[in-house]
Amino acid sequence: ASSKLMTSGARYSRAKVRCRTSTAGRAFHARSTAALVDLLLEKCR
Repeated sequence: ASSKLMTSGARYSRAKVRCRTSTAGRAFHARSTAALVDLLLEKCR
């Protein structure tokens, strides 16, 4: 039972880390996309 609890805990923490990294990645992606758009607008102007 304790081993099952350990595996479920590891799976939960792994999912939590994945969620956090995906959120950070999304924020970074949005920021980089905004920077790219700014660069393109600067070029066009």
